[in-house]
Amino acid sequence: MSKFHLNIQKLVQGEFKIKKVNIAFVFQVNCPGCFIYGIPIINNLYRLFSSNVGFIGVATAFEDFEYNNEANLKLLLDNGKLVGETKKYFKSNYGLSNYSEIPKFPVAFTSIIFFVKLIHPDKIEAICNAIPNFSNISEKEKEILLM
Repeated sequence: MSKFHLNIQKLVQGEFKIKKVNIAFVFQVNCPGCFIYGIPIINNLYRLFSSNVGFIGVATAFEDFEYNNEANLKLLLDNGKLVGETKKYFKSNYGLSNYSEIPKFPVAFTSIIFFVKLIHPDKIEAICNAIPNFSNISEKEKEILLM
């Protein structure tokens, strides 16, 4: 069975239990599309299937760190507070400063890790093992992949 790896801090909301089928919804607090489409869809799926499917929302940040952070995630979860481009979008299109579709599913914020931890030999081995037919790849191609 495949393992379910997440690099998260403690859960900010709810409790995540691994089930036979799991859905991880990765989003940013400063992402209008995540709020227009993603969160409402996952809320609906959670409402319909949470008894049989494990759900976790993973708020992450790869840009706009002043908006995409755990403090703003908590404001969203506690009272629907919007920030950044998401706030601009909902304010200009709907006259809203708060979000009514607050995530109902368990949510965590990603852990910030340093690049050195990402290139740990165990992680590289896990990635290589996930590549179909990795053992059949030529030594030269393996060397290039491992660089």
